[in-house]
Amino acid sequence: MAFLTSSIPYFKAWVRREYTKNLEEYHGEFLHAMVIGVTTMPNRTLSFQVILLVANQMKMILKMYMVVQCGLGCH
Repeated sequence: MAFLTSSIPYFKAWVRREYTKNLEEYHGEFLHAMVIGVTTMPNRTLSFQVILLVANQMKMILKMYMVVQCGLGCH
């Protein structure tokens, strides 16, 4: 199947959080996101490549990075 994927100038957006859980949970909540690309396929709707910017996850990743890079005694 032929398709076209392209980078676009990024922009900030909101994503409904229930889309991340198959519409089963988190109704009415939103996540910060960054749209970075677009994909087109024949007979399908336009789709976007999105990076979710979740503050709590970013803090956790940063803490994990600090432990790995500096060891437990790093301040």
